Amino acid sequence: MPQVISGTASYEKTYGDENFILDVQLTQGDGSLSYRSEDENVVTVSKDGEVTIVGIGKTNIVVIASETAAYNKAEKYISVSIICKHTDESKREIRNAKQAKCMENGYTGDVYCTICGEKVADGTVIPASGHRWNEGEVITEATADSDGVMKYTCQNCGAERTERIPATGKPTDDTGQGNNSEQGGNTGSSDSDHQTNGGTNGSSSENTAGGSSQTSSGKQQTSSGAAPAAGAVIRNPSTGDTYKVVSPGRTVEYRGSVNQNKKAVNVPDTVVVDGVRYQVASIANNAFKNNKKLTSVVIGKNVTKIGKKAFFGCQKLKKITIKTIKLKTKTVGAKAFTKAGSKNYSKLTVKVPKKCKKTYPKILRKKGLSGRAKIK
Repeated sequence: MPQVISGTASYEKTYGDENFILDVQLTQGDGSLSYRSEDENVVTVSKDGEVTIVGIGKTNIVVIASETAAYNKAEKYISVSIICKHTDESKREIRNAKQAKCMENGYTGDVYCTICGEKVADGTVIPASGHRWNEGEVITEATADSDGVMKYTCQNCGAERTERIPATGKPTDDTGQGNNSEQGGNTGSSDSDHQTNGGTNGSSSENTAGGSSQTSSGKQQTSSGAAPAAGAVIRNPSTGDTYKVVSPGRTVEYRGSVNQNKKAVNVPDTVVVDGVRYQVASIANNAFKNNKKLTSVVIGKNVTKIGKKAFFGCQKLKKITIKTIKLKTKTVGAKAFTKAGSKNYSKLTVKVPKKCKKTYPKILRKKGLSGRAKIK
């Protein structure tokens, strides 16, 4: 006669669940029951029908009723599925992460469950940061007859680029003819030379369309045309930073960056856009307001003014380096540093010039810097 084994036909359990007892019984027959797992990498089963979860997967447990004098041997297959719900965050790892480079996107990496090996979450692209050029150095000085060369080096990856410094041109006399005589060692033109017609362009402290100009430090700057008018917004393509022209060919105001994911920002001493070198003299109102990514900022030595709420709500800010010695109470806007570093005020450090260690703390605190932030 056949024996009959009754009970639950299938189980679905989660990896990490406790052991469980199979719900089976012999409803017809008098044989003894035994148990066997078809895949002990998924579950094992004891002689009493207690199941222990070992891994992820699906298998069968075979329940066997032994043959007796009155009854034939019988078997029942019970399906067992063990799934992973990825609930244990300590059992996760990041794979395929890639650091962003100046000209190459990065990747945060995908999240995988180390229990089952399945991908839990996709990563996101980290935008390329763009080159962060230094202020440049003159490799070859321009002369009256020969072009010079300015070299710039990326402070992130070491890449280099060069710019041509146009020849200064020969100074002219009142007749428009070249004058080769030296006057006190100064090869630039006088104000009266600059205003005459018919001569070649000499150097002066003003930008000239299509020509070159000379800064007070003696460095050459070039322009492919007339410098943008006051109020024009210009962008440094290598960094993504934008500026507003304050004085054409001379000074600009830092307004922000098109890259909102920048963690580190450098407000430079000077910036070259379309061949024209400008001093960065101010930071605009609300320039970094409520920026959730910014962790460090450098404020260049030519900045004389910081606008209202410039760094308001930059809660992750941890480091501010101030190079300028030109800030006054009246030139730093209201709430410029309010809530800066608010995620943990005690981790915010502000580095100021040595000669300003007495005056700057008062100015910064008055403009919202937390009393818990460190000023060095």
